[in-house]
This record gives sequence, structure tokens and C-alpha cells, in this order.
Amino acid sequence: MLDPLDSIHIKVKRKHRTMFLLCYPDETVGTIRDKISAMTGRDGAQFRLLHGKLTLTDEVTVKAAKLQNGDVVHLVYKIEGKEEFEQPDVTSLQPATVTDGSAQTMLGGTLDQTAPK
Repeated sequence: MLDPLDSIHIKVKRKHRTMFLLCYPDETVGTIRDKISAMTGRDGAQFRLLHGKLTLTDEVTVKAAKLQNGDVVHLVYKIEGKEEFEQPDVTSLQPATVTDGSAQTMLGGTLDQTAPK
């Protein structure tokens, strides 16, 4: 029996959609692919899973792929009529530097410095 304390959550992202999956270290990427297929209604052969710059293969385990709690995996679909896959839609966040008094803080993303009305 799988112990829930050993589980991790990963975020699977495609364009403006994020799915959250519960996974276990000994589960294979193929099992994750099956879960995603069930959620999206797409055949697993029609998409790839990317972690960083790596394409995850079905026989690799979550542990071997070095997936950790909260990691993002990008879902990319095969381009219709072609043997290639779409590029992941990754929005790059540039750090914003904010000066508050004498302290300087680095924040992820951008900061709206407009005063509230």
C-alpha cells in the first residue's frame, strides 16, 4: 500500500491550464502520462512531458527523473499532421527590484507600483 506521506504534488502546465497530480517516487512517467490522458481525453502518444530541458520517458520513475514536490512539468501536444511537437508556452518572469526606504528587495515577476485609489 502506498503511504500518502511519501507522495508529492507536481504541476502539469499547458498554455493557460494547470493540472495538479499526486505522484509517488516509484511511479513511472508512463503512469503519470496515463493520469494526464484520463484528465485530458488525449492519447498519451499525442503528447510529451518536459521537465526543464528534458523530455521525460515512460519507463523512468518520478524519483529517477528528480521530480520534487511542487515541480512544474510542461505538457506539449503533437502538431497535427506533423511528426513534431509544439514548444512549451513558458512565460518568463523577470525579477523586479523594489526600493522601500533604505532596503532593496528582489521579487519574482513584475510589480505594479501604482498607488491604490
